[in-house]
Amino acid sequence: MNIGIVGLGLIGGSLGLDFRSQGHRVIGISRKSQTSERAIALGAVDDAGTNLSLMQQADVIFVCTGDTTIKNIISKIKKLKTKALVLHTSGTTDIKELNGASKNTGVFYPLQTFSFGQSVNWQEVPVFIEASNKKSFDYLNSLARLFSNSVVKLNSANRLKLHLAAVIAGNFSNAMYASAYAYLDKELNKNFFKYLGPLISTTAKKAVFGNPSLVQTGPAARKDKKTLQKHNALLKKHPELKRTYKSITRLITKQQANAKL
Repeated sequence: MNIGIVGLGLIGGSLGLDFRSQGHRVIGISRKSQTSERAIALGAVDDAGTNLSLMQQADVIFVCTGDTTIKNIISKIKKLKTKALVLHTSGTTDIKELNGASKNTGVFYPLQTFSFGQSVNWQEVPVFIEASNKKSFDYLNSLARLFSNSVVKLNSANRLKLHLAAVIAGNFSNAMYASAYAYLDKELNKNFFKYLGPLISTTAKKAVFGNPSLVQTGPAARKDKKTLQKHNALLKKHPELKRTYKSITRLITKQQANAKL
């Protein structure tokens, strides 16, 4: 099978590596020739360039660009008049944005964070799919199962809701990690952040087995006013972090009250 990938960034590169490992031919497109050359050197693609006409060779085209550029890419794919299955990998872009790109279109949304240089265990990544017709859905479903043990049908409206939840759970949590890192860097030593690793891992593992509110710990959950006061005193020199601390404390208190109802 010839796989076309438009956008050779984190998701596109990872898909390319996995498809090639399964024996498929991968053709990549990037805005910059340096990126295409790098993708070839890293083994993510068999061939790559900057001209979208390369996608005429593809049986399936993955659009793995940023959300703001998908519409522009699709307008160019329309001119190819391809019969390929055209997919995007966005959590927020409606499938309707693919109208006219091909008779066969769909969404392949992997719910995971990707980092350059880090391998992905695709079997553990849930993939949410949607297609323009039954034939395309059946094909996409089989394709997705080459990667993941968890393939779920989800329409665009509900995929957007799931994406929002993912941002709250993933991006917002990471912002809290960054705040803890910055605080330790100023008040103790940034090297102490590594000692939070086991706590972070254990907390995340406990949270996914049900209602996270039921496994919440800490001074806010146990209504430990004395410890809360000590923490607030330490944050006098960090007004923005202090506001965040108070806001999250109120959130935890409310969640705990609702969890016990």
